[in-house]
Amino acid sequence: HAIGGIDGTAITAYNEQYRIDSGEWIDLAPMITPRFYHSAVEEQGLIYVLGGLTIEDNDLIVSRALERYNPLTDSWTVLTQMPDLGDGADDFYGIALGAAVRVDNQIYVIGGIKEVDSRGGINALSSRILVYDIDLDTWSASSPLEGSDLVLYSRIAPTAFYDEDNDLIRVIGGASV
Repeated sequence: HAIGGIDGTAITAYNEQYRIDSGEWIDLAPMITPRFYHSAVEEQGLIYVLGGLTIEDNDLIVSRALERYNPLTDSWTVLTQMPDLGDGADDFYGIALGAAVRVDNQIYVIGGIKEVDSRGGINALSSRILVYDIDLDTWSASSPLEGSDLVLYSRIAPTAFYDEDNDLIRVIGGASV
């Protein structure tokens, strides 16, 4: 699947599937929230799309949207948006250019951009690990990382994977700002 992105200057909600047998791309039901630089994971044949950058009131923003695609019904479901972790504007969490990793019934969102200005300049990076519980449709988050842990964690577009043998999420690469 190729989901979302930019087509010229427009942010898209495209959902396309490449058919290996025919070598063709098939158009499917578009995402509800057009976006790019989002993350996606698969669980039991369903595709979960998290965060990214989108347009709201003519400004570029980090999206808090979480949507699930069901290929069997070619339909999308809106799920609980990424969390509000307190009572201030800085406590709303969406992530763009982060990594998402599924471990059992949870999706871990690691690194990435938390806030941009209206033209896409980076205002803040994520300082927390977000966790979405697929079964309960709820979010939780780590405490803010600090000091040397935060320096190591503050990355844009890291790659992450679950090391099942050691029960660890391994995070590699990405860019620091």
